[in-house]
Amino acid sequence: MDRKKTEIITIASIKGGVGKSTSVLFFSNILSHESYKVLLIDGDPQASITSYFLFKLQEQNIDIERYNLYEIFKQRKYIENCIFNVSNCIDVIPSSLELSSFNSESIPLQDNLLEKRLLAVKSKYDYIIIDTNPSLGHLLNNALIVADYLVIPINSDLWAVESIDLIIDATKKVYSEDLLPNFLVTGALERQSIDKEIISELETRYRENLIGIIPKRDDIKKTVFYRKEFSLNNDYYQEYKKSLNNLLKKKQKQKRNVQL
Repeated sequence: MDRKKTEIITIASIKGGVGKSTSVLFFSNILSHESYKVLLIDGDPQASITSYFLFKLQEQNIDIERYNLYEIFKQRKYIENCIFNVSNCIDVIPSSLELSSFNSESIPLQDNLLEKRLLAVKSKYDYIIIDTNPSLGHLLNNALIVADYLVIPINSDLWAVESIDLIIDATKKVYSEDLLPNFLVTGALERQSIDKEIISELETRYRENLIGIIPKRDDIKKTVFYRKEFSLNNDYYQEYKKSLNNLLKKKQKQKRNVQL
């Protein structure tokens, strides 16, 4: 199909441990298998995405302490020089621990830096997927402002559900148009009552915004931890694929429909 415009997916939560970075990896893998060109931006100082691809970055003798998102924000490096190929159809901009200081710094037009820097490379990609810092602030604002799609992973933790409104409020403060939140339930135990209750509540409150439910599987953690090949036939992979399809079929900001 013809690609009309690069689409940016921001995956955000102000609570850690909800499968945010894992969802970034699965979505990028699914898109790359469809031969879409994907750029991953690691906007989280915890650098989970960078860690996942660390061996491949080291094989290329890349100094991620000098070439990363923070250096791009500080205008010490051009964005083109901080993009590295790590897989078929997948490039990445690494994170660094220094990025943690970004929220406390004072920089002119601080919330729009990513939007400006991406202008130089955006057209090279079909999709850009951003992993975010699990807290409110300038880092999250940058990722929200450029987003065409916002995905909020949620697990069965009550705080994860209660934090939804905080993310939505943050979106309204920095975004001039309506950016609809899309919820992805991760690590769901099909037979556990609390998970059923939370899913039921989400379906009641946000039925139109619930894009999928990912079952809890130990193999998900093993795949990411040991950097194993993604098994395309596993039920959780298929649920991620279905969820991504549901997301991209939504007409947000008059986007085209996409079927993977």
